[in-house]
Amino acid sequence: MVSLPVPASRKSPVRLCRAVLLLFLLLPHNSVAADATFLAGVTESSEATGNTYSWQIDVRYNLQRPFAFSASWINEGHFPGHHRDGLAAQLWGRTPLLGDRFSFAFGAGIYQYFDTQERPDGGHANEHGIAPVFSASASCYTGTPRDW
Repeated sequence: MVSLPVPASRKSPVRLCRAVLLLFLLLPHNSVAADATFLAGVTESSEATGNTYSWQIDVRYNLQRPFAFSASWINEGHFPGHHRDGLAAQLWGRTPLLGDRFSFAFGAGIYQYFDTQERPDGGHANEHGIAPVFSASASCYTGTPRDW
């Protein structure tokens, strides 16, 4: 993952969270289908030994077919000295197959992360950054998908 530095004086994490929340509030919820996903797994680090848990909550809103928009909260776990999590926003493209029973989707967007790091003096530093995020998913529908 490549991260881009963000000036400490900018409150971009708060602005990004507000912008995504506002976007979801402005979407016409009665005409837009949504998928909610919870993922859990393991994170490994090239800097720390061992691994830690990780999890993600994702909500995807279908836009004009074949596009969708998603927002995710990603918790990358707790390595010694680092507690990193953040918000991701992605635009998706979907490919329906076999009479809309299956679909493949590819997403790209940004990941605004917040990393609480322990300092040698016993305090904490909150580091923020922005990184690109890319995703792929495959879905199987047991019923007719609504408006995707």
